[in-house]
Amino acid sequence: MAGDALATVRAAVGSQALDQEALRNVLGVEKGEAELSLLYGETPLESVAPALAAAEARLDAELKLKGDGSETFLDIGCGRGHVVLAAAAARKWKRCSGIELVQAHVDEANKAVDKLKELESDDAFASLPTPASAVDFLCADFKSNPAVVPLIEAADVIYCFDMAFPPELRRALATVLSRYCKEGALVVVTHTDRLPSADFVPVGQHFGIPMEWGTAPARVFRKTFGAFEAWLAQHEPQLQNVGIPKELWAKACVKLIEQRFDIGSHAQFAQIDGESGMVMIA
Repeated sequence: MAGDALATVRAAVGSQALDQEALRNVLGVEKGEAELSLLYGETPLESVAPALAAAEARLDAELKLKGDGSETFLDIGCGRGHVVLAAAAARKWKRCSGIELVQAHVDEANKAVDKLKELESDDAFASLPTPASAVDFLCADFKSNPAVVPLIEAADVIYCFDMAFPPELRRALATVLSRYCKEGALVVVTHTDRLPSADFVPVGQHFGIPMEWGTAPARVFRKTFGAFEAWLAQHEPQLQNVGIPKELWAKACVKLIEQRFDIGSHAQFAQIDGESGMVMIA
């Protein structure tokens, strides 16, 4: 039973030490003394299975996950691995992996995996649909470490709690996912803005993931070659109304979605009339 499996995961993560450094970073963020992108927090174990179900409910029948152990789950920025472990308890995966920048978090995630392996031989605890031997964690910077590439290439479902990511880090995430995700891969992010990549189309509406502090907004995106067409179906009337030539529509799509506001690299602005506010572009 999924509930019993989740109880097993809860027992395993109970072996993890309280991360004092992470707690200090949270306090530092509140005081403006720490980097927001390193803000540490875990998605509650009991929220993961409903989040996966909510994401899948937004897919058409032909796109739904098989759930037969042939698919791979990946959490980018996995912290101490709670989402990865809860995903392993929720359904059968070929592999459940996590990528995390902070080594101390990875050490604690691996400690939970070791505990899971012990519990698998204990009749008092339910087995997980995905065994502990199929769960792994990698300490790496997703932006630059080549070791992340095979994990991203293999992933059918990618989860990233990117709510605290600054815009430049979200763009870096989208660039990496665009480069290495396979066609049809699903990405679940926790941000009110869309994933800044023209290679992904949004699937359905936002949904909420219950957190200890409230509800996090989440949305599903799918890697597909039809992203431009989906974008154009929504925005073609606007493009026509403002008179943008058709040959520039594809470039406009990429610039707007990927937030490539780079006119400053090609032109210079100078105010020539302080009273009228006239601006010269050269």
